Amino acid sequence: MGVAEDLANLAPVAAVPPQNSWIKDLIDKRYQPQTERLKRSPMGFDFKGNPFDPSSYYRSLQLAKNISTSATDVTRQEAANKEASERQAQYDQNQQAMQDSLGGVSANFTYSASGKVGSIIASGMKQLGKPYVFGDEGPNTFDCSGLMQFIFKKNGISLPRTAAQQQKVAKRVGKPVAGDLVFYGYPAHHVALYLGNGKMLAAPHAGANVRVQPVYGKPTYGRI
Repeated sequence: MGVAEDLANLAPVAAVPPQNSWIKDLIDKRYQPQTERLKRSPMGFDFKGNPFDPSSYYRSLQLAKNISTSATDVTRQEAANKEASERQAQYDQNQQAMQDSLGGVSANFTYSASGKVGSIIASGMKQLGKPYVFGDEGPNTFDCSGLMQFIFKKNGISLPRTAAQQQKVAKRVGKPVAGDLVFYGYPAHHVALYLGNGKMLAAPHAGANVRVQPVYGKPTYGRI
């Protein structure tokens, strides 16, 4: 059997078959025209060159193999990133749906805290009904951490600006009491004020107003 016949019996070099059509599209788009090489069998190599140089053929195969490995690694990572992003988006959507389904308890909520805690809660209750606006710190519109910062500042307590920063300065507690902060995520992406009896004061999200609502999900708590 000759060199050409030996080479013709080699298995073609090709990328790992994509499991999802969008991955295949990504490979085809990003690695054109290189992927065209991957689709060819060694049978397609020109053995008619004079003289025939086997080393050039092997170099060609190695180049195709490197492209295949690179394409596969990149698309696997992008697939993993996309899947993680979709899972997070679904989680956030589920949490938002849960929060919205609970509705607001609004001004019907009564509290019995006194002293500094009572003053903090009273400052918060005065903000009921004000719209959520991302990045706002009051006095007429708030985002979640802006509301907490505003409330505590009214009572002589300085808090950092974001929910994650407020989480860092708060002392984590297992059993919350009125006046503690309610954190979602780590680092936190949402914060509210615990009022007691499973209720919290929050600036929930765009399209909603500051309201009293049940604590939902599995938050952590911090004490200032």
